[in-house]
Amino acid sequence: MKARILLPFLIAPAIGVAIGLQLADEPEQDAAATYSAATAAAAAAGETRNGGGPGGQEDGAPGFSFADVMSIMRSGGDAPGASALQQAFDEALAMAPGEARTQALQRAYTRWLLEAPASAAAHIERIPAEERRAIVSAALAVLAERRPSNFRQYAATLGQERSDLAAVIGAIAERHPGEALEWIREHADPDSVAELTAAALPGLIRNDIAAAARAVADLQERAPVALIQQVAAAYAGHDPAQAYQWVSQIIGSRSDTTPGQLLDEVSSSLAAGDQNAAAQFMSRTQDPAVRQSLMSELAIRKGQDDLAAAWNWLNQYSSDPVYPDAAQKLLYRWSYTKPQEVAQILASVGNPTLQANAAAHLTRFWQQKDQASYQTWVASLPPGPLRNSAIAAR
Repeated sequence: MKARILLPFLIAPAIGVAIGLQLADEPEQDAAATYSAATAAAAAAGETRNGGGPGGQEDGAPGFSFADVMSIMRSGGDAPGASALQQAFDEALAMAPGEARTQALQRAYTRWLLEAPASAAAHIERIPAEERRAIVSAALAVLAERRPSNFRQYAATLGQERSDLAAVIGAIAERHPGEALEWIREHADPDSVAELTAAALPGLIRNDIAAAARAVADLQERAPVALIQQVAAAYAGHDPAQAYQWVSQIIGSRSDTTPGQLLDEVSSSLAAGDQNAAAQFMSRTQDPAVRQSLMSELAIRKGQDDLAAAWNWLNQYSSDPVYPDAAQKLLYRWSYTKPQEVAQILASVGNPTLQANAAAHLTRFWQQKDQASYQTWVASLPPGPLRNSAIAAR
């Protein structure tokens, strides 16, 4: 299929960014930003631009000017019929190689793609290979913003070539998440739904986190765990209560992950965003699993700067039934990177089971990292349960 030749242009991550920026009737500064993003997209797909600004030149291929892009945007509503569009393209192609031809091709091909995307795509191989990437990248950026419905029709011409489809759907979702989801519902075969949803997810998350959550939930067992984690982390910053509720619903339909994994994704993101808000939510929630997850994540995050202070903060919740699990996670988390600090804390742990488990865990990691320091610590311990636990774990 000729449309497969678009793959090198569409798979570049920057293409989605270029398409997501405003074009058409927006002020010129927005169009200038779009021009820069479109040229960056071409660079990400393999072109190197000297100068980087409007009017710059491609290494091995002439560039296209900002004035050309503005002309395309201003005149898109007056495009002639498909035959005239092809004639303009043919005339540009017949020009002598050089910057003038590249600019003419850019202008002609973009207008053709705007009005007759399937027809334009069928002739893409005729664009010289050394100019093709820059021309097609910028044309797709204009098409997606000026003619989102045509862009969706163009996606249909790709059939089920998944890598191409994923790139197109991801680009649509940057500015038109509803269009992207509708295309997936109407055209995707069952085997490609998860992949296409994954491609749309970044745009969905930025535009409509609830829609992103529904789209992933609808996949049920077909949703990769990474997609669930991605939505859970993003959802935490928008609505923690809804995020935990969504994750709880997902957990019930999954057999390939533990409840703690997904809860911790929400808790970790919530704690990273605002520790005070996370602590307040922890104090309000009646769900022990959520409380334990948040308590653990907050303590671990606090331990990055000061493990002793994190331990003191955690001990204010020592009467909470979830405290032992949170305390164990904190000590386990830092046993490898901060073994001396964990060792100092262990002497003050009053729960015999927690102390023995943490000492055994510390022993396994500390011996691997620094045998001499570990032996010095064990030798310094007075006879008792802590020393016995450390020795038994060797």
